Amino acid sequence: MYLGVKKGDRVQKGQVIATLDQRSAQVSLENALTDYDKQRNTFDTTQENNGNRKPQDALSEAMKSVLENNQYDLNKAINSVELQSLAKEQSVLTSPIPGVVTKLDVTTAGVNVGPTTTFSISDTSNLVFRADIDEADIGKIQPDQNMSVTLDAFPDQSFTVSIDSIDYTSHQTSTGGTAFTVEGLISQSDEEYRIGMNGDVEIIVAEIENVPILPLSSLIDDTHVYVQTDKSFEKRSVKLGLQSDTEAEIINGLKVGDRVALTPDDVEKQFPKLKPE
Repeated sequence: MYLGVKKGDRVQKGQVIATLDQRSAQVSLENALTDYDKQRNTFDTTQENNGNRKPQDALSEAMKSVLENNQYDLNKAINSVELQSLAKEQSVLTSPIPGVVTKLDVTTAGVNVGPTTTFSISDTSNLVFRADIDEADIGKIQPDQNMSVTLDAFPDQSFTVSIDSIDYTSHQTSTGGTAFTVEGLISQSDEEYRIGMNGDVEIIVAEIENVPILPLSSLIDDTHVYVQTDKSFEKRSVKLGLQSDTEAEIINGLKVGDRVALTPDDVEKQFPKLKPE
């Protein structure tokens, strides 16, 4: 066997990766060609002896049977040549795409190599970033939305990926939750990003500017907050707008200058009368 690459090599489309021992395939092909030549002579002789007629033009049932069998035998010989030729072609493995060899079952030619030996070629110029989105949020996600991606290997930089696809089928996460996978292509020219890197993603599903916001931790049952007064706090009803995982827009209930308690539990400990019974 010829082994033409090693892990990490860059290959081009159509480049030979490996070749199995072709001697047996070549012998089988030559035998099939010999059988074909022999059968072709028999076919031509039989045709001449029967006036070069086709089966449908036979003068008797016996002649029709002879002509049909003659054609069957020739077809069988042709098929045998094609099969042996295909077997020889398949003994040469070429790369279907340009990319980098990321996996191969063997490292030495001729050692434990066979038809089931596998090689992996990855197109590193267009990597796919996959992110799991919780089922509670998947309804807000649409194709062509942008994801801001930060990889663990490069925590100080981020890049934008457009969502290309969203799974129709959910799966269970390692923590037992239900999520859907979204995918987007990462285009790169210098192979800075590598297969298997982990990271975090942010997807903006709605955006507003210059509005009052509060951390979710300051809310009481998503409807009230504690606002500081001269000597204590008062519980005030608020109406929420857009929300993220950590913050919420306040539509009304507060005015400029109001001081809101960020930890309601601490307020209730300090002023027990405020705590609902």
